[in-house]
Amino acid sequence: GNVNAMRIADRENTRLDDLASAANERAANIESNNIVLQAKMLPRTITPTQKEAFVKLLNSAPKGEITIGCRHPDNESINFMEQIHSLLIESGFTIGGKVEYPHNTVKFHTGDSIALLIDRLDDMPNYAVPLVLAFNSIGIQLGLITNMPNSPDDPLFGSVKSPNKAILFIIEK
Repeated sequence: GNVNAMRIADRENTRLDDLASAANERAANIESNNIVLQAKMLPRTITPTQKEAFVKLLNSAPKGEITIGCRHPDNESINFMEQIHSLLIESGFTIGGKVEYPHNTVKFHTGDSIALLIDRLDDMPNYAVPLVLAFNSIGIQLGLITNMPNSPDDPLFGSVKSPNKAILFIIEK
């Protein structure tokens, strides 16, 4: 009888250990996911180190006029846009205006924090590529998006065909 009871107890202990191990693993995954979600909830900021590196990267790059905007201007996006605005000014760009564009239908690239919308690749501002590289190099993912092939009369650009026309869009979190 005792041997049988011991076997049953051993099997039950093993089963309970397996359940506890699985529960601990699930709890660790939940905690890890919570940390990721908490980080995503933090507002985006540009650190002094990023700012210094950005300005240095664009020191000898071409500059021009750029419009900045938000699709969904919540507090976090507006704050981040103001930081981007200051960064661009400090780097030598001229801000042509700020826009809110809530009915924008552009599909942004997954993971991008900001996007540079241009008319066409063969007619983009000379500062476009250096700007994309500078943002990406300081850890702010910027996508380059062309506007024209789909909608030549988009209200963002109208029918303007200017090689120095671009808008830097702050993408909502």
